[in-house]
Amino acid sequence: EKLKSNNELGCVQRCLSFLFQELQQRQEDKKVTEWKVLLHFVQLYREQLMDLLEPDKGIPLKIRYNPTTDSPYVPNLKTVDVTELAEVIKLLAVANRNRVVDKTLMNAESSRSHMIMTMNIEQTMRDG
Repeated sequence: EKLKSNNELGCVQRCLSFLFQELQQRQEDKKVTEWKVLLHFVQLYREQLMDLLEPDKGIPLKIRYNPTTDSPYVPNLKTVDVTELAEVIKLLAVANRNRVVDKTLMNAESSRSHMIMTMNIEQTMRDG
């Protein structure tokens, strides 16, 4: 499927498009020697976590705290290395298909869950 022009993309897609353009430009300008973008999706539904890229994993997921980075994380999630917006959009579609939906009085297919997309960006600067 052909990607829409930047004028037709939503806010998140525009930000991701800018991010990949910037990372590629930094590499072309020799400001960075390499970069990597890692992505995973998790769903929070009825106080339970589920990996949206591998929903049938069967491993109970829990939120943990990393004191080194002073941040929460969820171990055992499928993480995917992405290099362009099209890959992110495909993964987003997979994650959306795996979300829990249920009808409500107001909507026949309402999402009853929260989806969290986490992106880790690593880059190696030219000067070390």
